Amino acid sequence: MFFVMFVWSYWMTIFTSPASPSKEFYLSNSEKERYEKEFSQERQQEILRRAARDLPIYTTSASRTIRYCERCQLIKPDRAHHCSACDMKSTEICPKNELADTRAKFHIVFLFFVSTMFFISVLSLFSYHCWLVGKNRTTIESFRAPTFSYGPDGNGFSLGYSKNWRQVFGDEKKYWLLPIYSSLGDGCSFPARLVGMDPEQASVTNQNEYARSVGPNQPFPIKPLSESKNRLLDNESQWIENGSEEGIVRS
Repeated sequence: MFFVMFVWSYWMTIFTSPASPSKEFYLSNSEKERYEKEFSQERQQEILRRAARDLPIYTTSASRTIRYCERCQLIKPDRAHHCSACDMKSTEICPKNELADTRAKFHIVFLFFVSTMFFISVLSLFSYHCWLVGKNRTTIESFRAPTFSYGPDGNGFSLGYSKNWRQVFGDEKKYWLLPIYSSLGDGCSFPARLVGMDPEQASVTNQNEYARSVGPNQPFPIKPLSESKNRLLDNESQWIENGSEEGIVRS
């Protein structure tokens, strides 16, 4: 029985297609043409800021610029990284490509059954990924914290252990150990815990809670902020115009 579940989970982990960014994250033909004609990075960022104004994105590059993939020619959604293509919520390298959000549950279920069969050799890996789920982090984010308008925050997407777990495994406990997609959300936008706060208050809160996630009293999920409230995209003083994005490009 465990061997069957092991093979099933492994198959789903390897062969489930990763989610791709929706069309709204791609530049229109006119925006793409204007972007390619501009040689000034400041003007290019202005074009990207206008295009990203209505998108549900909260994070920036470490240099406070819009995260843009030159290869795919799209504005990167939060937690997306480029491998052979821009994949949503990429977390680590798998045999075929990066582990995307659509595979996250299958990967954890696969590790559960493998750790049962090979307890000592695999239990540590299973425990580490369970810890990542509890913190609502990807492997990449555990080494390099995502950057928000108030600065880097490793717990920026953490809503508390229970809500973090349900975001990956869903509300129906009967499906948790089955390789069936039951994760919450659309895989393109993710609720962030401090985005709606004043930048100074968020910075103080981030320092005070650096090693902790928020309590269970925060609602889930958080809808994307409106244009008037989205400090990341509306407050142009937060951007450093001459910075360059430090993305991860893997071929």
